[in-house]
Amino acid sequence: MSVLAKYAFLHRYLEFLQSCGVPDPGQYSQPMGNAYSEPHRVYHNTAHITFMLDKLAEDVKTRKIELSGWEQNCVMFAVWWHDFVYNPQVKDNELQSILAWEDFVDQVSQTSPVLESYKTPVSSLIHCTISHTLPPPIPDTPLTPALISYFLDLDLAILATSRDIYAAF
Repeated sequence: MSVLAKYAFLHRYLEFLQSCGVPDPGQYSQPMGNAYSEPHRVYHNTAHITFMLDKLAEDVKTRKIELSGWEQNCVMFAVWWHDFVYNPQVKDNELQSILAWEDFVDQVSQTSPVLESYKTPVSSLIHCTISHTLPPPIPDTPLTPALISYFLDLDLAILATSRDIYAAF
């Protein structure tokens, strides 16, 4: 990945954190860029995350999906964090990504509670990527089956694109 592409990726994450009210977001952006630009990543990389974020933005803009601000942020956090940990030699990448997400929320919560309402729902969305199926009803969560299904479809959306787009990916 070029330096410019990595900068754009990090800047997008930084802007998202700022929009959510995360204090001093700059301290959290570098680990995100490092994770998704690891050399062993073929699919689970910055291009995958960027594609998902762009598709989400387009779907919201064209009203293919209607989300509250909180729901959209939930999906965006899940997009950023669902493949944060990726080691092709192990089978618990999603669980490790959940732990990394929850550690991040705990770090931010030491100075501000702005992410607390996202912690459990985002963890649940990431967990659903293990099997790419809807879970049994999740008690005490605002996640609807439609929102979960949308996120799972978003994760695999590149596979439904034209051959040319997929090949470029």
